[in-house]
Amino acid sequence: MGTEGRLPLDLLTQDDLHTTPGCLDGYASAVMVGHDEYWTWEMRDTMEAYVQAGGHLARFAGNMLWQVRKDLEAGTQHCYKVPFDDPIYKEFPERATTCWDYAETGRPAAATFGLTALAGCYHRFGACTPRASGGYTLYRPDHWSVAGTDLYYGDIFGAGTSKVLGFEVDGADFGFKWGQPFATGEDGAPTHMEIVAMAPATMGEIDRHGGVLNAPLDEALGLMAAIPGMTRRPPESREYGAAMMVSFTSGKGEVFNAGCCEWVTGLIRGDADVEQITRNVFDRFLQKPGR
Repeated sequence: MGTEGRLPLDLLTQDDLHTTPGCLDGYASAVMVGHDEYWTWEMRDTMEAYVQAGGHLARFAGNMLWQVRKDLEAGTQHCYKVPFDDPIYKEFPERATTCWDYAETGRPAAATFGLTALAGCYHRFGACTPRASGGYTLYRPDHWSVAGTDLYYGDIFGAGTSKVLGFEVDGADFGFKWGQPFATGEDGAPTHMEIVAMAPATMGEIDRHGGVLNAPLDEALGLMAAIPGMTRRPPESREYGAAMMVSFTSGKGEVFNAGCCEWVTGLIRGDADVEQITRNVFDRFLQKPGR
């Protein structure tokens, strides 16, 4: 199915993912846009089952970070963040509402989406990489997602007036070999995941001028120190990370993850590369007949 015309779609909320495990059945692709920071265990179950069965997940979003718990009757959502503060911690430590990458949860964020906020977090937010381009650097120019863009190895896209990388972003633990990044899998990301593009990110701001900070690094490091096992990264490396655009197969399905909250800005502002990449994702993921 081409993407030059209008695409048929239905809208679901995260509550639908939480309450109705089969709500995605029969759809060619699920598309997420924006800022999806909070997830319940049940929401992830629904999404993972959909992809494993052959679904396609296109995530144009960022900041995958916290496990929450919902009380639908009361209309409330709980996230204590520090797991020991959650009343259910002693009985059900894996369900305590804290960072997904907390060791006792046993379900790292990257196992579902390939990326986690704890490996990236902020780009061009206050003093977090303040003079970065706001776009991705391409490392896999032969990847299907950048077909037709005329982008080459090392080119930057999504910068200019688009700035698709702004505020919060996601990444994964990675290494380099022969000029290309690869996922180590130490944070739960699939080792066969392809890291298509990257950009630097930090976990918080360092105050060099006595100003007011939006996201002080001390807050992030303090939270990590308060929750032993919150991240597998050693203390000396916790400041730095990367935003990433990735893809990988999972079961019979496939995931594309843009790893940022502001991808839609590139579409709003008519960024040709962002438009082409989006078109490529839809063309690939909508080949399967759906409702």
